[in-house]
Amino acid sequence: MSPGNRAWCALAVGVGTYDWCAITFGWDTMSQAFLNALEDPKRKHATTLFWVYLVAHLFGVIPKGYDPLRKVEK
Repeated sequence: MSPGNRAWCALAVGVGTYDWCAITFGWDTMSQAFLNALEDPKRKHATTLFWVYLVAHLFGVIPKGYDPLRKVEK
């Protein structure tokens, strides 16, 4: 398994663990925190722009020369 795949697995375990703790202890889950950010007029646009960028990055929609995260790849 590549380091990147291990990182995705660790991220999934971390998110799952946090959300389990959130449900157990009555905190906002990460999904609820995201939805709260979309409802907040001060954070709505920044949250939306970041989410659109992240999805476009992950699906490779942004040309390599214009995607700051893709520039660091080999």
